[in-house]
Amino acid sequence: MIDVRPAAPADHAALRPLFDELDRLHRENAPWMFQTPESDPRPPSHHAALLADPHQALFVAEDAELAPAERCVGLAHVLLRNTPPFGVFIPRCYAVVDSIVVLPSARRRGIGRLLHEACNTWSAAQRAAWIELTVYDFNVGARAFYAALGYQVMTQRLRRPLP
Repeated sequence: MIDVRPAAPADHAALRPLFDELDRLHRENAPWMFQTPESDPRPPSHHAALLADPHQALFVAEDAELAPAERCVGLAHVLLRNTPPFGVFIPRCYAVVDSIVVLPSARRRGIGRLLHEACNTWSAAQRAAWIELTVYDFNVGARAFYAALGYQVMTQRLRRPLP
């Protein structure tokens, strides 16, 4: 039984393994850009500020069949942005999925889809015109997941390290 709900201040410690998994994936695949931080990059104050911001939402997926300390198996972070104030853009608010992560041990059970649906529902309630995300090219599994959800490539951002 998976339950997806808005995150609460008390969830900070339970979310850390999920963020650690996300950070590990990025460090391993782009070590020239990501590093192991010396301290918690998302301390309780960061968590509290995110939860207090009405332009952001953090969702938690819990598996009720696991022990209370291990129930948090996924998270999703979504935020609102506005189109640039430039005459060629239609003024719109849109949503950006910043992160969706599911623990490896809980994958292939529909948890990512449930988290994504929570992001969609929240974004629609905020009157977002569309929802978008960025996925690193090395993250083949995430690219396939988002393609299955109907996402299409709109732009490609190319990057290379300088000597």
